[in-house]
Amino acid sequence: MDGLSGAASVIAVIDISAKIASLYYQYSVAVKDSKNDIKRVRRKVSDITHILEKIKQLLDSHDKTRLSTIYGLFSSLEQCREKLKSLEAKLDPGKTRKTMSRFGFRALKWLFMNLAKLPVAIGASFNSYNEEYSARCLPNTRTELLDEITTWANNKDGNRGQLRASFFFKKGESERGNTSRFFTTIATDLAACEPGILPSIRKTLDEDSTISHKALKDQFEKLILQPLLGIKQARSRVLARVVVINALDEYKREADTRAILQLLARTKDIRPVPLRIIVTSRPELHIRLGFKEMPNGTYQDLVLHEVPRHTIEHDIPKQQILTLVELSVPLFIYAATVCRYISSKGSSPTAFLEKVLQYQKATFSQLDRTYLPVLDHLLSKQKEDKKKTWLQTFREVVGSVIVLKTPLSAISLARLLQVPQEEIQCRLDSLHSVLSVSNSEDAPVRLLHLSFREFLVDPQKQGKSPF
Repeated sequence: MDGLSGAASVIAVIDISAKIASLYYQYSVAVKDSKNDIKRVRRKVSDITHILEKIKQLLDSHDKTRLSTIYGLFSSLEQCREKLKSLEAKLDPGKTRKTMSRFGFRALKWLFMNLAKLPVAIGASFNSYNEEYSARCLPNTRTELLDEITTWANNKDGNRGQLRASFFFKKGESERGNTSRFFTTIATDLAACEPGILPSIRKTLDEDSTISHKALKDQFEKLILQPLLGIKQARSRVLARVVVINALDEYKREADTRAILQLLARTKDIRPVPLRIIVTSRPELHIRLGFKEMPNGTYQDLVLHEVPRHTIEHDIPKQQILTLVELSVPLFIYAATVCRYISSKGSSPTAFLEKVLQYQKATFSQLDRTYLPVLDHLLSKQKEDKKKTWLQTFREVVGSVIVLKTPLSAISLARLLQVPQEEIQCRLDSLHSVLSVSNSEDAPVRLLHLSFREFLVDPQKQGKSPF
């Protein structure tokens, strides 16, 4: 082997070492599929060791004069080999699955933070699998509103903020319907993109493995506030980190929601990594009081029903649907429901649209205009002698969906109501405009919007509405 080949081997060592460093970083921010990761790291270690052995043979050869340019690396390469041997031994998962099962990954605490200790709320983060087929905002709608939010999210130096963590509350789902995993989920999201907080979170987990069961104040301080304050930021200008908290009103324990708002207000003065926190909610009294209790200048209000009418109307400028735009103000769920209804099967979109526009009289409330076209259409499709039976089944099925604290799947609804599953599925198939019905039989059936429940249980409609 000549000097050029030896130099090439050294370059190969450097290249593989860089890949190892990248693997370590990825592993340190998210310990998932750890068994496979360890095997992959061990393979790279084995490759490096093999190359180092070849270089050592080259350096030990009698023709060292031809390799004077790399001979000085002998000591360093030998030390590198010894360290890699030590690392390989520590990463060795054992010869059998039994060994791996017995020891787990406790021996790796010296190197990696085990984020699995932080329980997260499944489906609560943005772009989760559970919400993959949920309704999305149409492109180029509410652009002025989004521009205003984007401007606010950018920090004072003009650097664009980036989404780093999120929590989407959803009533009736245990993990997303309460706050027990709120801060642990936010901390996990932040850790995945902000490695500077890992040492502090790891220290907390080592000292108190039950932190996820502690009071909200303790979780916030140990998993969010202190780790962010402890970051040593070398850059003078940093990007704002955006945190989105959606539908806070869907958690009904008032003391916790107000406590969360007070705790989040303490992030205002974090300097190393500035946060911009977006909280969406209905204007429930306890939530409005929670904001009022914050120091002046801590938050900025953006009330959707106070958005200028011209801003909302500008989203859909086509002349032929101006009437729909008028009817959509300010309850935007009307537009979403009408779009789902018009695109459903059973008739032409034109016929559906004409049906919707029949409900624009002043005698109809906003919720009447939203939901009566859908329900009246379904009822009108039934034969006269079948309408009573259809309404009875509707009340049983949909009534169960809106009153149950925890959403049930179609299979569970069938068992609860003691009716064939096919009948339940048949009824649900016609209600996609107002209910979230998955293709999976095991997925829960949920309301698309809480306003549907308000419409059905409105006491003023008792005796007047067949639904």
